[in-house]
Amino acid sequence: MTWMDDLREEARQRQAARRPIPPSNTDGRTEEDTVYAGKLVRNLLEGLNREILQGRGSVWESEVTWGLRLWELWWGRTRVEGQYIVVTLLRDSRGTPYLKLNRIRLTLRDPNLERRLQRALRSAFLQPRVYTPRQAEGAGTGTGQ
Repeated sequence: MTWMDDLREEARQRQAARRPIPPSNTDGRTEEDTVYAGKLVRNLLEGLNREILQGRGSVWESEVTWGLRLWELWWGRTRVEGQYIVVTLLRDSRGTPYLKLNRIRLTLRDPNLERRLQRALRSAFLQPRVYTPRQAEGAGTGTGQ
């Protein structure tokens, strides 16, 4: 082998190491974790909608790749113009599930998860994100020179 062949082989190995690998179901709890998180998050978001928003909000759930989930609570005049909270079920590199809400990471197997998530949701409600549609870049901004 020449040095060029060695270099190509090393590049192939590095490329293979960078590819995302879906989390494995080694402990058999992946589906159980997803169901548990779904019930907990959806119930808390619907409770927040009833208690604080008097049912004027809407709770959405969607499945993302590799069995991960997103839950959204939207409120405002319309869903497109409204404010929202998003909770995401993710897995770290070891396959450990956790919930992400704004910058807060909550371990799914934490015994105090429900209480901590409830506090985090109330905090996120006080500082919601606002949907702002993207403007077409460069449309009508030229100077004509």
